[in-house]
Amino acid sequence: ESILGNIEIAKTVCQTLKIETQEFDKFHTEVREGLINSINKIHPKPIDVNQDKIRWIGLQFKDFNQIFTTNYDLFLYYIILEAKKFGDHFFNSASSKYNYFADPDIMNSHHIYYLHGALFLFEKELTTHKIKKPIEGWLLNAITEEISTNNFPLFISEGHSNNKLKAIKSNSYLSFCLSQLENNQDQSLIIFGQSLSAQDLHIVKIIDKNYKKIAISIRVEDFATIGELKAEKNRISGQFKRTELEFFDAKTLFDFDPKFLIQ
Repeated sequence: ESILGNIEIAKTVCQTLKIETQEFDKFHTEVREGLINSINKIHPKPIDVNQDKIRWIGLQFKDFNQIFTTNYDLFLYYIILEAKKFGDHFFNSASSKYNYFADPDIMNSHHIYYLHGALFLFEKELTTHKIKKPIEGWLLNAITEEISTNNFPLFISEGHSNNKLKAIKSNSYLSFCLSQLENNQDQSLIIFGQSLSAQDLHIVKIIDKNYKKIAISIRVEDFATIGELKAEKNRISGQFKRTELEFFDAKTLFDFDPKFLIQ
């Protein structure tokens, strides 16, 4: 995202100076597609994933009402299947391979929203489709097959918050997800694994405007000194004007050890 952001800045400068910018569009596309392909290549296959751990985390997800995520990967796909609590507004079948986005989702009262898209979401026929988990074979293989035909996942990776917001608003599903974050009836929110960087300022602004209290995770072990940890807390706090913040150690929210899983 930082590279994409620098490309966008360079393009803006060249446009101001009346310098040709077509190469920047090419670079932007190459980096974006390279990012998607890289994630697809390095993403663990189901055979490499501890299924007991997925089931164990799925049980813990039942403690939450709504989930908003900026993750692109497939782990939440598997976890949500195990949790058996959350809908995702993709309950209408478009074909044997896809379900399509529809609102309202009358089948569920608890939902997960993919704010920046995901590897398993695709734009088709003026709406967003979710690829189904195959009866045979792996979901990752089905996604790879789509990418091989130049059909890339719905994947917000712009380098600047304003450009991300523009891309979100150009898609009906992503716009819907952002509006759900903005109009969520819960006044409190737990933020886990999101750095709240400048690239996601559009999300920070919505949270600051609409939530009274949030708890934010920090990976304490990532900071060598108390001073560095304090600086990170100050960076995050400086982005919020009205919301009450509370910080907690990221390793305390979920138990990732499935040894207690009831068979």
